[in-house]
Amino acid sequence: MRRRRVQSKRLNNTVAAIRRKRKLTCMKKKVSSRNRVFVHLVNH
Repeated sequence: MRRRRVQSKRLNNTVAAIRRKRKLTCMKKKVSSRNRVFVHLVNH
């Protein structure tokens, strides 16, 4: 029982880490797209 709990906790931690990374990548993508639009407007 204890082993199973530990494994599940580890899995949950990894999933949380993956979700955090995905969120960060999404934020970066959004920021980059916004910056591109901004630069485009400024250049014109």
